[in-house]
Amino acid sequence: MNLENMQALVKRLRKLKKFKKKRGRFNMEHFGSRWYGSIGALKDEKPVCRTQACLAGEAILEFGAGVIAKGGGIDLVGEHRDSPMPIVAQSLLDLDNDQATRLFYFRSWGYENGWPREFEIRYRAAKTATGRLNVAIARVKHFIKTDGEE
Repeated sequence: MNLENMQALVKRLRKLKKFKKKRGRFNMEHFGSRWYGSIGALKDEKPVCRTQACLAGEAILEFGAGVIAKGGGIDLVGEHRDSPMPIVAQSLLDLDNDQATRLFYFRSWGYENGWPREFEIRYRAAKTATGRLNVAIARVKHFIKTDGEE
């Protein structure tokens, strides 16, 4: 795991919280897809960029492997253009396959080694985009603290 890049991801998520027109973008259910409509309780937080991104998507944006497309969504650029987003994010954060699964996927999606249940429960219970970001930040910090084991 690239600790410096993981810490940069946390810093990015903290910054995202501060901008009302951007924070609605964070959604663990989407790897950089176009925003098509309201998401549960987040109806009033449509992201200005019309894009939804999870931890992998935010890593891709942070390290310049992708850009927000004009109509929304993330376009991969350069050498990453033809690669799957999760693989690009895994490479940028220098994660092995198990670590990538633990960071990018929920257990309820059928990934035995996905997010620990406590974080997924808190994420799903969050009523605002800021709440979701707070849980994601806590999740990444826990991941760093456990050296990617949890």
